[in-house]
Amino acid sequence: MKPESEVREDLNNIRYYYAHRKEMDDGYLVTGEHEIMQTVRSYNAAMRRAPLLLYDVYVRMYIRNGKAMAVAVEMNYSDEYIRKLKRSLIAYLCRNVQR
Repeated sequence: MKPESEVREDLNNIRYYYAHRKEMDDGYLVTGEHEIMQTVRSYNAAMRRAPLLLYDVYVRMYIRNGKAMAVAVEMNYSDEYIRKLKRSLIAYLCRNVQR
């Protein structure tokens, strides 16, 4: 099982990667692929097996770089429910992402 603190850090790095994907991909042409890509692939593989609602939250918050309040509005849920889903997402990833 992966520690929660590590999952949170990975999610922040994944969000950063997707927010700056074009620049990152351009840089990889010069330096070679950054190690974040292995993390991205691992998390995306785990999310392909996730419950659909958690998958949706992952895509909106980490791939599309949405903030919790904006995601709550988009999904027509309360801020508290989005926080609960985010906690569930982190727990799911702790159990399902390989170290």
